[in-house]
Order: sequence, then C-alpha cells, then structure tokens
Amino acid sequence: FGLARALGCIFLNERGQVMERWTELHGLSQFTFPQRARWFEEVLVAVDVQNPLLGATGCTRVYGPQKGLRPEDFEFAERCLGRLAEVVRRELRFDATQEPGAAAAGGLGFGLRSFLGARIEPGFGLFARYDGLTERVQAAQLVVTGEGAIDASTLMGKGVGELALLCRQMNVPCLGLGGGVANPAKANQLFRRTWAQVPDLTTREIALANPVLWLERLATRAAQDWSEAAGCGV
Repeated sequence: FGLARALGCIFLNERGQVMERWTELHGLSQFTFPQRARWFEEVLVAVDVQNPLLGATGCTRVYGPQKGLRPEDFEFAERCLGRLAEVVRRELRFDATQEPGAAAAGGLGFGLRSFLGARIEPGFGLFARYDGLTERVQAAQLVVTGEGAIDASTLMGKGVGELALLCRQMNVPCLGLGGGVANPAKANQLFRRTWAQVPDLTTREIALANPVLWLERLATRAAQDWSEAAGCGV
C-alpha cells in the first residue's frame, strides 16, 4: 500500500474519499494508477521468504507478531490485505497473492509484483551467486551467523537458515546467534548450535535497552562454549 501510494496510486473508499492508512483498506473500493511508461525495463526483487500473502503462512500471522501485531489483530489485518488483493485482481487483472515471496516485508513482495511488474527471486540464491558464497563456505572451518529471532520463519527461506543449510550440506559447522531462539531443539537440527540473549542471558526489556552490550556478551558466551566444546580454549 505504501509502495503504491509512493508511485502515485490513489486509493478510494466507496464514498470517493482518499485512503492514507493501511488500516482503512477493508473499505477499499478502487484505486487510480498513474498513466506513465514503465518505471524500469526490469525489476528483480530478492526475497528471503517463500510465504504467500494471505492465510496461515501469510505475512499477517507469520511476520505480524515480529512487527508488533497482536493475535487479536490478525483477523482485521488479514481482511485489509484480502480486500487490497481483491481490488488489485479486479483492476489490474493480476493475482500474486499465492506466489512464493508475496508476503516478504509485510506484503511488499506482493506490492512490487502487482504495481511494478517485478520478478521475484529467492534472495539467498541471488546473493550467493554474486558473492561466490559456496566457495567461501567450502574454504571455511566455522561459520557464525544470526538474526533478531531464530524462529519458524528462519527455516522458511531466510538467509540465516539457508546459510545454515548450505553449511550442513558441506559439513561445515554453523553457529547461530539470536536475540531469541524459539525452538532450540528444532533449530539445532539445522545449526550446529544456537545461543539466545533471551532468556539465556537477560530479559527482553534489558536487552532492548542496551543491544550492543548484550550482543557482545552473547558472542562472548558462544565463543567460550564453542572453544570448550572444540577443546581449543578461549
């Protein structure tokens, strides 16, 4: 919605009033699209997830909580997105709701496909190809990676999970550091081992108040634990 408005789209409700917030989308009636030539010859979008826009694995339920959406908000948010998708399908005769990656970045994958005609490609493969990542992993003895939350979405195509999978395929140990690890047993089926700030070291509130300090402490704990396990000292 924000992308389309930045491109010049005007969204209107049934009374012809301009809509400026996504929370109004449940009342969307139509939109006007700026008349101009193609913005770019080609738009290639790198996405780190494979989720569709709507449903149980869509952006509302999978990524909404990461951005502050509460469970009681799910139905309303899904209704807003569903209405946007319905009007886009009617106006543009195009439906990208079920395409892998449509849910990326709060539905931005869907927006880029619908309003810019973008082509979506898994971001990890694109990055790995340009960076020679396979060769780099092959030459490594240890890989350390991480993200804010190592959870179910990590295993749905995100770069951190894909890197761990590549390391496992090449038998290179991959360590995962996270603000939290939702399911350590499941995560450790992919990573050689994971560490979490919360609740292993501190509380969420304290960690958010001084993230640099707690990231340093997390890295220190991981280095000490791994060194001891590998028998090489710190």
